[in-house]
Amino acid sequence: MKPYFRCSLLLVVCSMLVSFAALGKADSTSGDKGRFVIKIAAGLGSADWLKSVNPSKLSEAIRQPDVIYSAALQYSIGRDVAVSAVGFYSNGAYNSTVATPEDKIGLNWQIEHTITNYHSTYKVMGGAVECQVIYDRIYKTSRVLYCSAGLGYVYSTGAVRTVEARYGPYNNVPAYSYSYSTGGKDNVKLHFTLVGIRGGKDACWFAELGYGYKGVVNAGLALKI
Repeated sequence: MKPYFRCSLLLVVCSMLVSFAALGKADSTSGDKGRFVIKIAAGLGSADWLKSVNPSKLSEAIRQPDVIYSAALQYSIGRDVAVSAVGFYSNGAYNSTVATPEDKIGLNWQIEHTITNYHSTYKVMGGAVECQVIYDRIYKTSRVLYCSAGLGYVYSTGAVRTVEARYGPYNNVPAYSYSYSTGGKDNVKLHFTLVGIRGGKDACWFAELGYGYKGVVNAGLALKI
């Protein structure tokens, strides 16, 4: 098991334990107990995007981050505890170029070499269940601070179009070859929100900082019904 996955799993388990502990202490006579909340949000910077960042391609990765759109139906089972059913979706495209052999001093024109351009497209969709715990109510305001943890199922599809230009020694006219491939996979992913803030009474706004299938930064609107 990879270190980042072990760390994520540990944080999610801890969050769940806090959630169940808070469930037993929730005030059943006040707050939003028994109410539903409809939420829509957009997240920026998925876990996969963060893992792909390296110093040599940092600026390129930041220009093309993932945006994850989500919608949720939340139900408050106590004053400070709520559970949610969440759906999320993301799509996009990414371009990259690879030279073989790698040319750091501009001498590839003297030898046989290739330049390969990749155009990748992807779609990601999934669903999850989450548990949220309010751990602080800001004095004399409607704002609250909370944390949450979730377990989701993700299905992703992608396609890669490849154009390879092969150059001979001292030759500026390449021979081209083309290929196209598609694929799909499904897996289980986690999400945990380290800190979230929500404001408003019935029509609300919220913002979250976390890690997982909804992104690193997640923000949106909510309506209590």
